[in-house]
Amino acid sequence: SSLAAVQQIVADEGAAALYRGLGPILLKEVPFVVTKFVVFDRVAALLAAALPDAQGGALLSVGLPLAAGSVAGLFAALASQPADTLLTLTNEEGATLGSATSRLAAELRLALQGLAPRGLFAMLLSSLQFLIYTRLRDLFGVSKADLTLVWDALATIQAGPIGR
Repeated sequence: SSLAAVQQIVADEGAAALYRGLGPILLKEVPFVVTKFVVFDRVAALLAAALPDAQGGALLSVGLPLAAGSVAGLFAALASQPADTLLTLTNEEGATLGSATSRLAAELRLALQGLAPRGLFAMLLSSLQFLIYTRLRDLFGVSKADLTLVWDALATIQAGPIGR
């Protein structure tokens, strides 16, 4: 069972073993997600500006998120590929983040291994994610300005009371 496996890991390696992959996964996922959203917004804006006559059309409402999402997925895969390699190397028996980093520095070609299928997968997945994202956003009547308001409110909360 899963509980028995967790108990065995903790007994053999200590509780820290449960979090061994957290650093590498964050090094991979944070650049991936940030790049994906930033590139999607920029490419979507460029495509919308380049095709003003198609605004509101069915082709643009489907094609734009698919195209911009595909480009965003490719850039996200490129941005996070070295960290993805580190994550893979960290998962090898007895490896640590330090040993994986040293191995990657010594064998730089490893950073490009698997990039083509990973890029293709990220392009497909991101384009479908952004198609669903834009459709749901439109369905619920949420504008880009509404999404910005959330971040503005969070930034205000983080800054604390005025005059501090």
